[in-house]
Amino acid sequence: MKKRKPVQNLVWVLCLLAWLTHIGWLMCLSFLIGMIVHAVLMKRAEKGSRLPYAVVIVFFTVCLSFLVSKGVLNRSADLTGPTDLFIDVCDQLFAEGPDSTATDRDGNDVTERFLREYQEAYHSGDYVTLWDAVAEEAITISFTPD
Repeated sequence: MKKRKPVQNLVWVLCLLAWLTHIGWLMCLSFLIGMIVHAVLMKRAEKGSRLPYAVVIVFFTVCLSFLVSKGVLNRSADLTGPTDLFIDVCDQLFAEGPDSTATDRDGNDVTERFLREYQEAYHSGDYVTLWDAVAEEAITISFTPD
């Protein structure tokens, strides 16, 4: 059995590190690089020793297809939905406590507008809509706990 080439080891390490980071574009890129590297190595290999390269190429292709179909390119490593703390902060804001405010990215107080626009979503328990609104509009909700 032939020894693996250093570039193959590098590709496998890159794929492992990318997988551990959970960064979608990095995972896809590493699997794509793996496919390309092994395709080049397969082309250079003798006819009787191409099967292992072909198997690895199929593996990388399946992994890449799976990742893309799961939408990992649209995700980030950050939070992707409402947390318990976010729900508590929203509850405090919509209780309209005097110590609760919502500010936009420029530091303007948008508490009244935010409460008015998202009152229905809050009362229906749709915290995902509130989460998306806070993220898209770069709103900071702050309050002073009791």
